[in-house]
Amino acid sequence: MNRNIKHVLKSAFNAPQPTKKEAFLNSLPYPKATTYEFFLSQLGYIRKRFWCLSLLLFVGMTIFSTQLKHGSEIICFISTILPLLTLLTITEISKSMSFHMGELEDSCRFNLSKITLIRLSVIGIFHFVILLLVLFIFRDNSQYGLLRYALYAVTPFLLSSYLSFWITNHFKAKDTTYICGGVTIFISLSVFTLHSNYTELYNQNYTILWAAAFVAISILLIKELYFLMNERIRQWNFA
Repeated sequence: MNRNIKHVLKSAFNAPQPTKKEAFLNSLPYPKATTYEFFLSQLGYIRKRFWCLSLLLFVGMTIFSTQLKHGSEIICFISTILPLLTLLTITEISKSMSFHMGELEDSCRFNLSKITLIRLSVIGIFHFVILLLVLFIFRDNSQYGLLRYALYAVTPFLLSSYLSFWITNHFKAKDTTYICGGVTIFISLSVFTLHSNYTELYNQNYTILWAAAFVAISILLIKELYFLMNERIRQWNFA
């Protein structure tokens, strides 16, 4: 067929531009979840294994710590075990990569960064409650005072969180969870070694250094979380 005739036929049968498209889409009867409903809905997507392991870790840590006599032994054990909570968090957040579900999550109504932020918020609140309970239960058993006790217990946890998120952000391999697990175990063993062989680092003279480390690691952790959110937004935009 002549090329000019093809062009004329194609022009004659072109579909007209849609009118009132936005009004039509807005009139469709699809469910509109509120932010609160969306927040609650994400609880169902966090695996029961995560909740069970987190609670089991907390109960086991509490029971075992009550058997220890000295405050230094309690803080040593708690600060050694708490980084394991980070491994549970990374495993839960990175499961879409592990199970090749990233494309499916990209097709959701809510963008991937918002979903990740909500789930991190849920997990963060849950683990924050666990930390508060641990600090409250053993506040009178510590020989360091509440402030130093909190610094010694939480700083290794923040360090493992920062390094794990850094690894997740900069290494895209599926086995990053195993790398994070190795880092977490290394930090736990390092904390145990410090308490056992370098007790002078836990003297009152080093409180300022611990506080500075706490603040610095917190800033770095926030930076990595911000990077993670931007990376998820970029994946959403180019999906």
